[in-house]
Amino acid sequence: MLIFFLFLGPVQSEAQITGTLATQPLEIFVSTELPLTSWSLDMIRTTFEKTLQRKVSILLKDSLRNILSYDFATETLILADDVNVSNISSRQKISPAIEFPIIWVLVYRKETFSKLATSTPQNLEGFINILRILRAKNSDFFPWFEGLFNKVSLYCIQTELSFPNSGKNSKVVDNNLSANKNEVDSFFHQILGENLLNPLSIEADENLAFEVFEAGDTAFTSMWIPEYAIDHPELLYLDCQTDWMGFPGATNFLPIPQLKLKLFSIDSTTHLPSKLGLTINRPFQSSLASERFCPYSATNAQEWVRSEFSSLYKKIVMGEP
Repeated sequence: MLIFFLFLGPVQSEAQITGTLATQPLEIFVSTELPLTSWSLDMIRTTFEKTLQRKVSILLKDSLRNILSYDFATETLILADDVNVSNISSRQKISPAIEFPIIWVLVYRKETFSKLATSTPQNLEGFINILRILRAKNSDFFPWFEGLFNKVSLYCIQTELSFPNSGKNSKVVDNNLSANKNEVDSFFHQILGENLLNPLSIEADENLAFEVFEAGDTAFTSMWIPEYAIDHPELLYLDCQTDWMGFPGATNFLPIPQLKLKLFSIDSTTHLPSKLGLTINRPFQSSLASERFCPYSATNAQEWVRSEFSSLYKKIVMGEP
């Protein structure tokens, strides 16, 4: 670890210090096992800046020990998943938390559909047909790229494909993952066999998947984005117009995996809404109906990774039925 010491110049008066602190960015530590790309983190930062009307600095901390040993500034906040909130609160008193939901979706380049003169596919057959059309137009182009080496991405795809065909029962998200295992295997064999999914996806993580998408070398990839972005599409602008869609099921879009991150302070006496100047109860939610979401649990995802990931990943790599 490199530690830098900065000489800040002459001693400032109390008034000068107060003015300086007011203009300093609000530090928010993000602690989660989720695969968050630089774009995801930038959308999170922008969401906070638009909502709080102040500069925000996002610091990613994948180690709980690093967080608890950090000398926090007065205003520093933590944004964490359920696993890390539980770990932190068991060791230190924290303030009541504010929910910050993020969702797992497919993002795509809008130009893809403008060129095809078609709308977003709402079912799995339509999605696969779009991939086939794109592939047929350019045999060197793989229309879908995923970071399957990232366990969370594979968990989310497995979760979505394990829903009943109607895609309406969001309560099965964490207890039905083995029910349609053959269907999940068959799906990957099909899209890999038809060269619809880039085979490099098998060894790629979320960062490589994003780089390929950003470069325009694929049309679709999955991403964690703030739910807030649903009502603020400007957050999804990259070097071109991009948009999102839920994972398609047999007849319609499937429920969208949603993780409610918790924003809190180490100071247990802090009332965050007042401190941050928030006047509404759900500042980071969207207008999308709650029925469109299904709960994502970091705890359940970790259990799936321990018990299921290796066997499914091996089948995909080996091309086993």
